[in-house]
Amino acid sequence: MNWFLSYAGYMMGAVVAILPIVNPLGAVPLVMTVASHLPEAERQRQIRRACIYTFALMTGFLVAGSLIMSFFGISIPGMRIAGGMIVAFLGFRMLFPSAPTVASEIAARGEIKYDIAFTPLAMPGLSGPGTFAVVMSLSSQAS
Repeated sequence: MNWFLSYAGYMMGAVVAILPIVNPLGAVPLVMTVASHLPEAERQRQIRRACIYTFALMTGFLVAGSLIMSFFGISIPGMRIAGGMIVAFLGFRMLFPSAPTVASEIAARGEIKYDIAFTPLAMPGLSGPGTFAVVMSLSSQAS
């Protein structure tokens, strides 16, 4: 019974550490902006896939985060800079939207489909460099 309480305490600590960084409520404006041209069914499918991708990314970094980073020669600060650049680009697109073009009208009708589930929704929208750093530090603390 003591191991169960220890495990439950560790899981609650992990959820409390990860939830503010993932910030699902902060991703709502991103979803509304990026998926505004999609029909409701496609938007729900993209959001569902983004959640699956987020879970897979976080699980992958939990299991082999330090190996992945060292294999590609990426440092945590480098990942933070790249994630920040992607977030800044998306933010500027939200601030200064482009005029509707023929291509966006075709996409609005559903003839051309853009996959937004992985980028920008799952990475860096829900799981970014901060999330990976926390998950990797939590995995190093687990015994």
